[in-house]
Amino acid sequence: TAFPDADCVWCYSVTFGGGLVAGDRSGMSVDVADGCAAVLATQGTTKIYKHARGGPAGKSPASASERITDEASRYSAADAKTSRDTVQALAARIGDGALLAALPDPAQAFRDSRFRN
Repeated sequence: TAFPDADCVWCYSVTFGGGLVAGDRSGMSVDVADGCAAVLATQGTTKIYKHARGGPAGKSPASASERITDEASRYSAADAKTSRDTVQALAARIGDGALLAALPDPAQAFRDSRFRN
């Protein structure tokens, strides 16, 4: 209803920075109402940078302030980011008689990257 005379609405996703790094998670949800049409496009290639091979095993934190629980350590830059895949996801609900055309530019995965889309 925002554009009553439009046959189709075009949406461009705008991303941050120059790409995705190890462990990044990026997602979007789209809802196309009954009888509507939408095109979802991107502004350019998505670059997926390589995963680091991990830090030194058994390294202790330098101070008490750097100590974190096992649960939280799964999300630390030093550990989990190098062991988790980089993920980009789209969830969509398309109503009756509706159309969604997802037209992303290519993903450019660098050597040693791990990516799920």
